[in-house]
Amino acid sequence: GLASVAVPGHTVAAIQRETARVFILNGYQQSDPLTFEKPGTGWDTAAYGGWSAGGVWIKVRVYIASPKTGDCSLSCNAYMVTDRNEPGMEQEQKLSHSRRSECKKILDQIKARLDSQPETGAQ
Repeated sequence: GLASVAVPGHTVAAIQRETARVFILNGYQQSDPLTFEKPGTGWDTAAYGGWSAGGVWIKVRVYIASPKTGDCSLSCNAYMVTDRNEPGMEQEQKLSHSRRSECKKILDQIKARLDSQPETGAQ
């Protein structure tokens, strides 16, 4: 993924809850349990949106890996989305490094919040 962190000692459900909280605190809307979106900036629209009337949206998909040892890790990929929610028109462009620092910052916030909670045991 674009960014990742280890989050050992927590259930997948606890990780999902904290992930949603932190993304929402960072201005994202939750579109499914591990997908978050927010409107892009004017610069994002200029760079990725072309003439799209609706501007562009930033979509982040989060992945939880739960190896047999029970130590989970979080990773994510980010996309620029044009023509969001337009059937047959919506397009996603995977981002490589332009959103890495923002994604890493959010994943670090999730890890810090989980680390401040008692360990719940892996699931």
